[in-house]
This record gives sequence, structure tokens and C-alpha cells, in this order.
Amino acid sequence: MADEYHQKGGNAVGSVLPGGTPVTDGNDPDCIPYGGGRADIRLALGGDGESYVLSKSDGMIRKLVMAGSVAPPAPPGAPTNLNLKKGSHRSVDLAWSDNAANENGFYVQTSVDGVNWTTYATLACSAGSGATVSYTTGSFSSGLRYFRVQAFNRAGASNSNVVSVRL
Repeated sequence: MADEYHQKGGNAVGSVLPGGTPVTDGNDPDCIPYGGGRADIRLALGGDGESYVLSKSDGMIRKLVMAGSVAPPAPPGAPTNLNLKKGSHRSVDLAWSDNAANENGFYVQTSVDGVNWTTYATLACSAGSGATVSYTTGSFSSGLRYFRVQAFNRAGASNSNVVSVRL
């Protein structure tokens, strides 16, 4: 395809991309600028909607072909059925259902008011969707304490239900 638009060793200025988009020397703002810079290649969108690479070193215009694309991950499913039991020395035993197969892990979060949350622990992902996950905290000061769990991955985080206990 590149030879169809310009021969090796030539200058791409004056060439036309499929769909009628001309390649210029950069003086025409409505066309694809080429040359005069230090970059060896430039990317251009042709009038046909396809992407092209313009190579300054060999004067060739090549259609850019993507080998494939990867869809961004979806946020993980939220943990459910979070419950707790008071442990010894003001610790808390937490358990929840893992509803995701795509999480990177879990954040165990705590709050003293149920509004402002602090990540208490970061846990590795579990055995997979449907598994019951458990975690025992260290000691907390006495008073009311709220807990939630977030499943997370690079797309985001999903919150469990909130549970509370007076220690």
C-alpha cells in the first residue's frame, strides 16, 4: 500500500491519503503536516478513517494496522454479606462473600463516623467468586467503629455493606 502512494526515498509532500486527505509541508493547517521537524515518523488520520504512519526517513506512507485491542476491565463485583464478631482485646473478626473473579485484592476500611473511611489493611485477592473471605484486625481503642470492605482493580473499587461494633 505504501508504494501506491509514494516511492521509497521520495518526499511524502504532495501525496494523498485514502479518502482524499493531502499530505503537505505543514503550511496548510487543514492538511497533514509532514517534514521540517526532527521526528522520524508522524501519525495521521486519513479521510477514510484509517490511521497512517508517515515515515520521514524513507518517504513511505503505511497504513497502521492494530493487531487487536483489549477492552478495559470492569470494576469488580462488590463484596456482600459482610459480618463481624468481636474478637479478643478489642479486635474484630470480619467475614464476607467474594463476588468477583476480576479483583486485584481487597481494602479493609474502618471509620469512627461511618462517613470518613481509612484503609486499615490491603489483602490479596481470594480464591475467586463465591469464596468466603475472613480477616481478623488488630486491637482498636474503645468506642463505636464501622467497617466495610472494597474489592478493587485498576478500573475502580466496589463497596460492601457497612457493619459496626462498639468495642
